[in-house]
Amino acid sequence: MKSLVLAFLLALVFAGTAEAQSVSGSDPADTPASPYDIEALRVTYDAAPGTLQVTWRLVQPLPASAPFGSGQQLSANVKQDASYYRPCSGWTSGDVTVNVANGTMLVGDVWPYRASYQISGRSGWIEAPVALSQDRREVTATVTDTAITGRTFFCADATSSAGTNVVADRRVDTVPFVYFPGFAPTPATLVHPVGGLFHGTTPQLSWDSSATATSELVKVYAGEPSSENYPKVSEYFSPTYTGSSDGSLQRIGGRAVYTLKDPLPDGVYTWVVERSFGSLPAQLAGSRFEIGPPDLARLVLTPRIRQPASATAAGSGRLTVDATRGAAVTLTVKRGTRTVRTSRFSLGTDQDDKVKPVTVSVALPCRTPGRYTATAIAADRYGKQLTATGSWTVSKTRCAKLKRAAARKRAAAKRRKTARRKAQTPRSSCMGGYSPCLPVTSDLDCDEIPESKKPVSVTGSDPYRLDADDDGVGCE
Repeated sequence: MKSLVLAFLLALVFAGTAEAQSVSGSDPADTPASPYDIEALRVTYDAAPGTLQVTWRLVQPLPASAPFGSGQQLSANVKQDASYYRPCSGWTSGDVTVNVANGTMLVGDVWPYRASYQISGRSGWIEAPVALSQDRREVTATVTDTAITGRTFFCADATSSAGTNVVADRRVDTVPFVYFPGFAPTPATLVHPVGGLFHGTTPQLSWDSSATATSELVKVYAGEPSSENYPKVSEYFSPTYTGSSDGSLQRIGGRAVYTLKDPLPDGVYTWVVERSFGSLPAQLAGSRFEIGPPDLARLVLTPRIRQPASATAAGSGRLTVDATRGAAVTLTVKRGTRTVRTSRFSLGTDQDDKVKPVTVSVALPCRTPGRYTATAIAADRYGKQLTATGSWTVSKTRCAKLKRAAARKRAAAKRRKTARRKAQTPRSSCMGGYSPCLPVTSDLDCDEIPESKKPVSVTGSDPYRLDADDDGVGCE
């Protein structure tokens, strides 16, 4: 049998205070086709209080004389509730089963032996009238029972079984379960977020609640879901279990609202609700959203100065920038109109998710005294900007004093160096101003000088008074 095509129809027919509910399911014709193959199923209840009507539309018209002998029957199950493990299968209290079998159907006649129906939870079968349409393709059974009044049915299925006296081989044709409006196993309808960029906040996740789903699995992925990308959040919920380790779930006004315990870091995420209906294939719904930095709301620039300690040892200016997380900052330092330094950075967070300020240092030497100004411009990714300024002054008077002190210090150092050099120079053994060498003594006369050194050339102040006539030659 080919795959099932489902169509859902809602008929609002009032009889007294009852509101009619209908569901239809179609089944493509089988090849080869039997008169007992089902083309479509239609079930309506509460068209009148306490009534339930089942119509089997067959692929081919029934023969003029249509035996429903041993092994041939049409049946339908109309289910009031969804089993926890296998929705719309198995038996639950209040289900209605209708069978048509045994007898001959004539156009416009009531089934001679009537149909039979049973309500789960109540013993015994009860007869119900059956009719055949003019084209001999629709068999309709009508059940009237006070036990049906006020019930809500979820779904229905149909079966046609044919015996060997109808076709060569026994066969069974089915229309699998079709659902009344509002009870089909549909994917979740995501309410929030469906796309969007959130400024510094983690959104609550919300979707429509399901009365028939056996469980829901909520997953949040960083980026796109894949077998290699393990979800950052994965929570299981059922109608009887709403416990959570990564957040909390509330069901409010037909919606499920899930709040994450810990905020998500900036980035692009995909969240998925995987809704299960027992053994049926899971229904998936997903959407993406992005978390960005918060709106820029704060910028603080704090300048601190350490003046130069000497004419050669530069001082420093320290600029501390604190701003909203994620802000992109451009910091410019000028002396007069000349730019001294430009820095660009973003404000991140520490391990405790607190904004970590950034400190920039600028050298302040005495060779460039004067007033320094700093301008910080912060911008967020949404177009907002804030500006903060600060300044400090390297004192010209202080630097002039430091330069004079440095000059005095250099002069004193030079004098000390000269004195050390003189102290380290060895004394000469010859009295200066005479040639050849004469010994150094308190006084020396010509008769004390060897003849080999006479005459003596006097070139200096002549401390021994050897050049009596002052002609530059002594001891002649």
